[in-house]
Amino acid sequence: MSAKYSPRVGLFLFVAGVIVWLSSDSRALARVVDNFDDNTKTGWSDFTFTPGFGIPAETGGQFIFTQPPAGQAIFSASTKTSETFTLQDGRTVEFRVDVVSGGGKDSFAILAFIPSSSSASTLAGYGFAKSTTDILITKGIGKYFYNENPTPAIKNDNVTMVLSMTGKGGNVVINAKVLDKDNNNAVLFDRTFVDTPAADVLSDGTDSPAAPYFGSGNFVLYLYQDYDPNAPENPYQVTYDNAEVFVMDNTVLDDFNDNTKTAWQDFTFTPGFGIPAETGGQFVFMQPPAGQAIFSASTKTSRTFDLQDGERLEFHVDLVAGGDKDSFAILAFIPTSSSVSSLGGYGLAKSTTDILITKGIGKYFYNENPTPPIKNSNVTLVLSMEGRGTNVIIIGKVLDKDNGDAVLFEQRFVDTPAAEVLSDGTDSPPAPYFGSGNFVLYLYQDYDSAAPENPYQVIYDNAQVSAPPLAGNTPPLISDVLPDAYANFLPATTQISFKITDEKPIADSKILVTLNGVQFTSTNGLTITGSGNTKNATLGSLAANVSYAAVIQVTDSDNTEVSSPLYFDTFSTNNLVLEVEDYNFSSGQFLDNPVPVSEGSGAANSYSQQAGVQGVDFDDTRATPRPQDTLYRPSDVVRMQHSLDKTRQKYIDAGGSAANVYDYDVGDIATGEFLNYTRTFTAGTYEVYLRESLVNMARAEAALEKVVTDRTQPNQSTKPLGSFIGALTGYQYRNFPLCIR
Repeated sequence: MSAKYSPRVGLFLFVAGVIVWLSSDSRALARVVDNFDDNTKTGWSDFTFTPGFGIPAETGGQFIFTQPPAGQAIFSASTKTSETFTLQDGRTVEFRVDVVSGGGKDSFAILAFIPSSSSASTLAGYGFAKSTTDILITKGIGKYFYNENPTPAIKNDNVTMVLSMTGKGGNVVINAKVLDKDNNNAVLFDRTFVDTPAADVLSDGTDSPAAPYFGSGNFVLYLYQDYDPNAPENPYQVTYDNAEVFVMDNTVLDDFNDNTKTAWQDFTFTPGFGIPAETGGQFVFMQPPAGQAIFSASTKTSRTFDLQDGERLEFHVDLVAGGDKDSFAILAFIPTSSSVSSLGGYGLAKSTTDILITKGIGKYFYNENPTPPIKNSNVTLVLSMEGRGTNVIIIGKVLDKDNGDAVLFEQRFVDTPAAEVLSDGTDSPPAPYFGSGNFVLYLYQDYDSAAPENPYQVIYDNAQVSAPPLAGNTPPLISDVLPDAYANFLPATTQISFKITDEKPIADSKILVTLNGVQFTSTNGLTITGSGNTKNATLGSLAANVSYAAVIQVTDSDNTEVSSPLYFDTFSTNNLVLEVEDYNFSSGQFLDNPVPVSEGSGAANSYSQQAGVQGVDFDDTRATPRPQDTLYRPSDVVRMQHSLDKTRQKYIDAGGSAANVYDYDVGDIATGEFLNYTRTFTAGTYEVYLRESLVNMARAEAALEKVVTDRTQPNQSTKPLGSFIGALTGYQYRNFPLCIR
């Protein structure tokens, strides 16, 4: 029989029975305080020195302060009283408001955090004030961290004022920004100051009382009239919109100081390759040259983080040192529904020369070589994600730890439900990555044969997350899952096992495994041990020669459900395997029992170095072979690389990579291309599986056809046998069954 592989979307084959192997304060404290759209002033308490003077009106979907000239400096204010916000150590409280329009140089818009113990009349708290000419960052009237007239002047219409306060070790870090709403929220102004318990040296005034403003406070808006008799305004005015608050607790996930790797789950394509070590108070990735692009990763499993509408999630990690231009440090948010191998999620990647902001392998919002290059040691990588309606705003930053966390790099992008125009690649699937995800660190080796690094490396420290305060209930955690995801050729004696932990006791009845559509619980085969908050589960009695799809599901006492998919097989090593790279050669010639040989060598019983005939043995749209892609069969244009699938025993027995013996995959297959395979089959009925890695597509279809005319001649006729419907797996390989047409 000859099999013709004609993928409609292009990728990688495999068969069981036969295996055709084509290696290929409570929740949500980030919220809109008031968008003013209902034109009804609700939960606002006004302040004025003179009854009726300067009281703001909510009208036209905006919040409008106007004041006639008063003959002296004066202000009016309004406090949002429907809720208070607690500024405490380890927490960031960020206030935002749009300034739709302002008055002249003496009409000051002021956004402030005023402690509940103070009156809005004192302006005692943290404030951010702006007119057409002046900007102030304040601790009260006449007490200014910053009081300047920036040159050129910062625009005063259609901007967002941001006042951020972070409790840090007894200090409050105050950051004020002005963002340009007409230019994708580009940063027009950014200053940071630290309020310590001591009397700080201010730009103007005396820091008394000196203590930072920890504790409960309110969101307050002002119009301050800095009356000038030589140039009175009539009226003094400011128009606000979209009052918002973000509250994030800052958590150190790991400072690596104990030199013990706790709650990190490693990922590698090759056992032991590039696994990070926690040593010397740091998290160290190292990889030898692999001869191709490859990566390893580690996921922090102690907590997941939810990316939701109206909330912000911010990941930080220090990059102590990196390798050279092809050693990429990557900080990523990977959804729990995605595989770390896919890099499907949001990421910030950096080497000595390149910076990328990513949505997956080959899908880049930003992919540039900044000039001059951004320093690559003693910096902090920051990946910020904010849910806005159905969109996610992604901001990537690099901060200079040698210069007070000065911003060296900052770029902002919006991921909408529509397919974005990316810097590189296609935005498919286009949906933003809302939902639960993990903090993940990578080392990506972008191997360059002309300039290999040895080793490729990156050293991390101080993994931190700023996220909304934890809900009253934390979802249960599934960990220590065996067998390995996507494992193959396992014995039928293999058991599924996993561990569950939660902050509350877990009921045995709430733990189940669905295996190929059949549910198993503690009543029909799932063995559960342990007690209280920690349980261990095992499931055996597997059958031989089966491709398994399992879903582990746990529901906690608060009815929060988590699940984890698991794919593996118990195929026999005696089953027939057709390697994707072993397609026909010399116009229909074939080998029934080929053996692995070292790369670059040939043998009478190997497909290595054999040449196929275009239009007969294969069809490929490439005009000429690329040497780096055709190491196994250099005369053919078919693109091959060393496979990242799990290394099978026959390659290990042949000496493995130490003897230059590799498994290969075929990739970048275009519509209409095919590969022909001929083998001698024992008569019988077969189940056929394609083992496929689908990286940047949600779905792909590959056709299996029987050649019914002379396989040694071009223009062959075929009979369709069925299709393999592949799903996104990242760079991990999964079995997909043949669907009969």
